[in-house]
Amino acid sequence: MSNVANTSPEKHSEELENTLELDFFENTESAELTLPGEELDLSSQSSGEDVLETPTETITALPLAVESVPFPIGLGRRPFAIANTMAQATDLENLYQITVTQLRKRLTVDRALVYQFQSETHGTVIAESLTADYRPALGQAIAALAFGAPNAKSYERQSIVNVADTADAAITPYQMQLYQHFQVQASMSLPIFLENRLWGLLVIQNCTTPRQWNNNEIALLYQVGTELTLNLQSHELRQQGQQEVIREQLLTGLVNNIREASDIHQVFESTTRSIRHYLHTDRVAVFQFHPDTHHGSGEIIAENVSADVVSAKDVQIKDHCFGGKMAEAYRQGRFWAAADIYEQGLPPCHIDILAQFQVRANLVVPLLKAGQLWGLFCIHHCVGPRQWKDTEIAFVQRIAAQLNVALQQAEYLEQVNEKNHQLEQIATQEQLITKITERLRKTTDLPKTLKTTVRDIRHMLKADRVGLFQFDVAANYSVGEFVVEDVATGVFSALAAKVQDHCFAEDQAENYRKGRYWVVNDINTLDLPDCLVELLSQLQVRASLVVPLLKGDSLWGLFCVHECNGPRQWQDSEVEFVHRIGAQLNLALQQANYLDQVNEKNHQLEQIASQERLITKITEQLSKTTDLPKTLKTTVRDIRHMLEADRVGLFQFDVAANYSVGEFVVEDVATGVFSALAAKVQDHCFAEDQAENYRKGRYWVVNDINTLDLPDCLVELLSQLQVRASLVVPLLKGDSLWGLFCVHECNGPRQWQDSEVEFVHRIGTQLNLALKQADYLDQLQEKNAALTKTAAREKASKELLQQQVIQLLSDVRPALEGDLTVRAPVTETEVGTVASAYNNTLQSLQKIVLEVQQAADQVGQTSQLSKVSVSSLNTEAQQQADALEQALARVQAMMSFTDIVVGDAQRVEVAVQQANQTVQVGDTAMNRTVDGIMAIRSTVADTNQRIKQLSESSQKVSKIVSLISHFTTQTQLLALNASIEATRAGKYGRGFAVVADEVRSLARQSAEAATEIEQLVQEIQINTAEVSTAMETGIQQVAEGTHLVTDARQNLTAIVEATGQISGLIQGITQTTHQQAAEFKDVAVTVTEATEIANQTSKKSEQLTQSIHHLLATAETLQASTGKFKIS
Repeated sequence: MSNVANTSPEKHSEELENTLELDFFENTESAELTLPGEELDLSSQSSGEDVLETPTETITALPLAVESVPFPIGLGRRPFAIANTMAQATDLENLYQITVTQLRKRLTVDRALVYQFQSETHGTVIAESLTADYRPALGQAIAALAFGAPNAKSYERQSIVNVADTADAAITPYQMQLYQHFQVQASMSLPIFLENRLWGLLVIQNCTTPRQWNNNEIALLYQVGTELTLNLQSHELRQQGQQEVIREQLLTGLVNNIREASDIHQVFESTTRSIRHYLHTDRVAVFQFHPDTHHGSGEIIAENVSADVVSAKDVQIKDHCFGGKMAEAYRQGRFWAAADIYEQGLPPCHIDILAQFQVRANLVVPLLKAGQLWGLFCIHHCVGPRQWKDTEIAFVQRIAAQLNVALQQAEYLEQVNEKNHQLEQIATQEQLITKITERLRKTTDLPKTLKTTVRDIRHMLKADRVGLFQFDVAANYSVGEFVVEDVATGVFSALAAKVQDHCFAEDQAENYRKGRYWVVNDINTLDLPDCLVELLSQLQVRASLVVPLLKGDSLWGLFCVHECNGPRQWQDSEVEFVHRIGAQLNLALQQANYLDQVNEKNHQLEQIASQERLITKITEQLSKTTDLPKTLKTTVRDIRHMLEADRVGLFQFDVAANYSVGEFVVEDVATGVFSALAAKVQDHCFAEDQAENYRKGRYWVVNDINTLDLPDCLVELLSQLQVRASLVVPLLKGDSLWGLFCVHECNGPRQWQDSEVEFVHRIGTQLNLALKQADYLDQLQEKNAALTKTAAREKASKELLQQQVIQLLSDVRPALEGDLTVRAPVTETEVGTVASAYNNTLQSLQKIVLEVQQAADQVGQTSQLSKVSVSSLNTEAQQQADALEQALARVQAMMSFTDIVVGDAQRVEVAVQQANQTVQVGDTAMNRTVDGIMAIRSTVADTNQRIKQLSESSQKVSKIVSLISHFTTQTQLLALNASIEATRAGKYGRGFAVVADEVRSLARQSAEAATEIEQLVQEIQINTAEVSTAMETGIQQVAEGTHLVTDARQNLTAIVEATGQISGLIQGITQTTHQQAAEFKDVAVTVTEATEIANQTSKKSEQLTQSIHHLLATAETLQASTGKFKIS
């Protein structure tokens, strides 16, 4: 089996890629299937007591509950993220796991798995990605029915198996039981093909709910399946090379073992061991028929088995089903390959024998000895079904051939004396075969190696001609030539001469393809057709040995050994040797074919790499260009050199002409090719509907325009341009068709490769981006020009504004020096608005300063009046104190006189008179004291009233100062906003920023002056409050003094009355004198208290005087501060 992989058979490619619908399913008949017991048999085919038997079912095809699915747009694009991840897989198991994991994540399904067929109806889940809590299927042998279709043939007939709801799709109870066992609600399966054979399935399943699979999900599944198949192909190609080397090594080892061994059983043992390990199977055995039993019984004489498989060695086996017909078939080269023995229709007797040794899959090739069936070379797979590959079958056949040689060799060894010469010849042939095999396997120059090979073979066989004849398959095998030849001296050489053999019909080619060979000892003894006799005579052939040469499964040619000088009896060893050489040559041809494919693939990859580099270069140039025409010219030149085309150009349509007129705006042509650059091209065939098709992505690939039925107008146009082959893709500018990207071959037809078409497509995409970028660049340049003009206007406006601001600063600078009468000129500009606000500010500040000055003047006047009143009060208080001291002295003198009166009664009258006089003087002084105290009281009350007026004025000043502070705050905010606007204006607002700074400075100075005024006013208020308090205290003290003085006056009046009665009351003078003394003591106390009150009043008056002085100084300071401002 070749390891070349395809995504699907040809019919599936046609369905998936050349149509817009995928008709997945056919109407079929359903079959009923029942399962005994409660357990589910996943494989539905098994043996033994513990495994359920599957009822026989007859199914032609199952009608699956799916619908036709439109072909997803964009299906040709590769899923690069998944493909790159899959490409990093280290081995097949890793590849399978990456595939199912990515599928499950991308499609958000519950299960994704890879299922490989082992037989027509069964297979194994070899990889699975599963959401938690669902039953796994990994490693289980499961019937294909679990994924929608009953068998491999059903899957081969369908592109994809889509089951939206298993409850509706299940046809049989068994299928429903499978769905339920694995909890499947919806399923979609994609067949995977290798070499046009169904290999397995890529399956996604939903286990939670039914699911209607959409086109994008189908497309992704198809794409991932394609990537998986491509990776399998790559792996199979690599594995084929590795396996081929291993097989050759095994064959060489077996050949060497056979050649060196003297015991055939040792050969069998080593062979079964190495082959079982290589094929990873359960049993490899050599079975020998008993002689004279007509192949009805025998035993396994050599065996190698795995640990868990029962050994069949030395067990006597009788097979009555194996009759003469089967023996004859095996003798003639028949082999038997069964993927599953239960699906081969074997008789029960044969199945019982195989089941006895746990056989499930079987590969048997005959072992011949002297042309008779000697035994069988058996490969058994016991754990489950197994699909045998063609390479495995061919290898086992070659091993069997070698074992046949071993048997023959054993026969030779038994007759060593008789066959000594033949054994030496065989040994020499084996050496030559090994040498040739090694040489062919390592060669990189096959023609040279083949020439050496035929020379060595001719010398070995001592023949007259040895050559390789190659057929011309196109001539139906009737024509060919010798491509490699070696002849003896004097023999006609047929090298490179065309040989026509009309006798060689197609049926003979088929016989040779199936392994037929031709051995003729003497052509004259045969009844050959005249045409063949004539041909052989021309080649001087007398005896001939011919074996076929195959390239894959096709007949490539013949390996010919000719004897020309006479007849020759070809020995069996010689025939076998030529056969084996032919097999090696077949491998060499196959290897050369693979090498050619690899070289072709490498060449394609180199082209792709060059294209990728050029695309990267062009993309970078187009993205960075500032000169698009120049860059486009360089681009088309590079593309023409890359594609080796005759013309590469960009054709631009005149849209106004309805796409019927245009010209090549950029072009690069080969030497001698007509240049169409800048020439107006009129194409009346190019209608608007064609433009619409191109706009939608249509492209035109023509290998030879002469093979197409084109309109005359288009043929004429292409003839003018010398076009013979054409590749055209659209160029779009936004959503409109801008032009065409054309690649022309002018000197003859050209078969455009898919990679070239893809390359031109991608270049077209980059050109579309470049056109769009150029359009954006033009728009940007227009906007830049408009912005430049706007910036110039803004700059002029800002400069004018700056000049106006400077002028405004110049006009209002006197205000910074205290002149509040200055006014800024008001205009209609923004500066005029600022000037108007500034003028309002100055006017308000002027009013405030004027009010402050008036208040300060009023405070000063009030302070002067208070100063005068307090001075007068101080003087009168001093006078009162003096008068009270005199009164006190006189009262003390009266007390002394009163003391004398007691001792000198005679002088009472005089003393009374003197006392009367003194009392009168005291009464007069008392009256003056009362009058002075009343005047002080009036003065203090007046002063207190004036101080209250001063406090009210200071409160008004405080309010004015608060108004100034508020106005200052607003001015600072206005200056701050002006600074912010100036900052936003950038360099154009620098002048305005200067104005804002000056306004802010003036506001700061105003705030400082207002703060000083406020502090002075607060001090005035505090001092006024103190003075007012002192005045209130003085008024109370004066009131108390007035009461005391009134009491003293009343006492003095009583003294006057008493002295008026002294004359009439002389007798009671002593008593009266004593009474007077007591009263005079009281008067003395009262006068003392009045004196103290007067002294206190004097001190308070002094304190009030100091407060008035301080208030006056504060008023003067306030007047000086407000005097700095010019207000008129």
